[in-house]
Amino acid sequence: MNDGKIILITEDDSGLGGAILERLKQSGHHPHVIRDGAAALQEMKEIKPSLVVIDAALAPRGGYEVLEAKNKDASIARIPVILFSRSSVPVDGRRAASLGVREYIEAAPADAVAVMKAVDRHYQPTPVSVAAAAAGAAANASGKKPSALSGVTVLWVEDDRFLANILVRKFVSVGCDIVRLKSGEEAFAYLENHVPKLVLLDLLLPGMTGFDILQKMRMDPALRNIPVIILSNTSQAIDLERAKMLGAQRFLVKASTSIDEIIREGETLVR
Repeated sequence: MNDGKIILITEDDSGLGGAILERLKQSGHHPHVIRDGAAALQEMKEIKPSLVVIDAALAPRGGYEVLEAKNKDASIARIPVILFSRSSVPVDGRRAASLGVREYIEAAPADAVAVMKAVDRHYQPTPVSVAAAAAGAAANASGKKPSALSGVTVLWVEDDRFLANILVRKFVSVGCDIVRLKSGEEAFAYLENHVPKLVLLDLLLPGMTGFDILQKMRMDPALRNIPVIILSNTSQAIDLERAKMLGAQRFLVKASTSIDEIIREGETLVR
């Protein structure tokens, strides 16, 4: 299943942390357990794990605070994160998404099995396309007015698995055929033979950035007129202006935009 990934577990419950540690070892990974948030930040810099598994209710410094500090450090900001809660308090999904969390677990209490399943999902390949014909047919059968996205192919370039799981399900529910790819290189391999009706772009991607992808699209006569929505965690004015200059029709900030708003903007652009 894997080639022995280095995984950092940040958990101050020795029982749960030890159980996760043992299961990861049994699966061939190389887990490290840290009980303190500040120490975890230093450990991330030193061992550069391929994944961080962190408790939202970490004491004395909460998991969210640790992730905020992580995201401010360019050397570790892009390390993917799985967040879990071992209490009855639900995870703040919007805040988790804004901090780049790939997946969260709300089991109360969280257990080693649930965490292990999330780790497995992280390292397993993600399907690149989701067929939505059945969803579109169901909407028509219910008598609802079909979405403007029904039957439409949308390309989404995004390496954030957590957000992808949520948004893909929503696009499918309105009858859209969404193709989710994780890099600019994958996107242009797809675009050689396909012309989607809409493109969603993250800005921070492995390899080519969203700006690079947008600029290359606007230089290609076959792609330059496809409407593009930038969907990013950054809200800096300079990024907004650059996106507009390169021809993006919309610039949406993940942390302040609901899934329904993304769908509505997509519907507006493809009408």
